[in-house]
Amino acid sequence: NDIPIQVEAKAKVGYNFVRWEGIDSTDPLVTFMPTEDMTVTAIYEEADDWGFAVISEIHFDVPSEQGGDGNKEFIELYNPGPGSYDLSGLTIRGAIDFVFPETSSIASKSYVLLARNADGYKDLDIPVYQWSDGKLSNSGEQIEIVDRENEPVDKLVYESISPWPL
Repeated sequence: NDIPIQVEAKAKVGYNFVRWEGIDSTDPLVTFMPTEDMTVTAIYEEADDWGFAVISEIHFDVPSEQGGDGNKEFIELYNPGPGSYDLSGLTIRGAIDFVFPETSSIASKSYVLLARNADGYKDLDIPVYQWSDGKLSNSGEQIEIVDRENEPVDKLVYESISPWPL
């Protein structure tokens, strides 16, 4: 059975890959020839300075007292981690299509806003980005954030059902 095996270690948020136990490598992607009774284990450690982005609020179906035309639509992201998180290249897709520019980041325990019209939120004390393509559906839809490798970062489906609005 001379069939090589390739495995890749992917750390969960808040952890870093350290090394393999059972083979001599610190590369997260390894190819090896297995031997009888061989055990290979990925070893991780808790990261001290990690961060990530979650969708924390969606403002859609804008009420008439706020203009009602959709210019006040936004998606808010939050980083609950103890470290900053690099947003560069993250893509939000579904309702809208937006790619965060290089050097974009979100500080620990902080928010960023992605708005249909950034000028409407320029007085906020957080970074505000503006999307140029798409609109949030007033009846709901799926929104997904993916990284540069197209791996999911966060995903949700929102709907406009009673008792909406709250």
